[in-house]
Amino acid sequence: MKKIILFFKNHPILKHLIFIGLVFVALVWIVLHGLDIYTRHGESVTVPDVKRMQAEDAKDLFSRYRLRSEVIDSVYVDNIPRGAVVEQIPRENSSVKENRIVFLTINSNLPRKVTVPDVRDMSYRQAVAILEGIGLSQPEIEYVVSEYKDLVLDVVYNGVSVEKGLKLPVSSRLKLFVGNGTAEIIEDSIIMSEDSVGEEWME
Repeated sequence: MKKIILFFKNHPILKHLIFIGLVFVALVWIVLHGLDIYTRHGESVTVPDVKRMQAEDAKDLFSRYRLRSEVIDSVYVDNIPRGAVVEQIPRENSSVKENRIVFLTINSNLPRKVTVPDVRDMSYRQAVAILEGIGLSQPEIEYVVSEYKDLVLDVVYNGVSVEKGLKLPVSSRLKLFVGNGTAEIIEDSIIMSEDSVGEEWME
């Protein structure tokens, strides 16, 4: 031991180099260990499926998985409970780091509204296609006496004629009054009957 101490006393430069080397190794270890803790290297969690859960319930579940959640958007889906989660990013069963934010899209409490287009004087097939194309339910069809067969004569909601530009929830169901093409036949029958009566009177 005395020889080692004496050796370092006789070689001070070597002593300093060894000391610097030890300090460098210690610093490297501290940095790597710190990064490992900071990034939680090798530690991950599986994202649970929270679809159809209420946003607050989903938040509580995520906290048990050491995850966070944030609502970023809302949509309206008729067959999902109001306020429930519709979509999540990252998706369920994804492997992510702890403390990751899971972004949620929830079902709106109020149904989305659309502007009802004017489909009068269109064929009922074209009118139905347009109304369904903007998200409205398939309308009810009621045929009425008119010489214009399959032509939409009026559009009604809750018994009231729909004005152009009216906004309704997408869940609304309209009623279309469509011509049955019989008015002309009835008129022709009346004329023929009148002619027959006239001929009989002349005789």
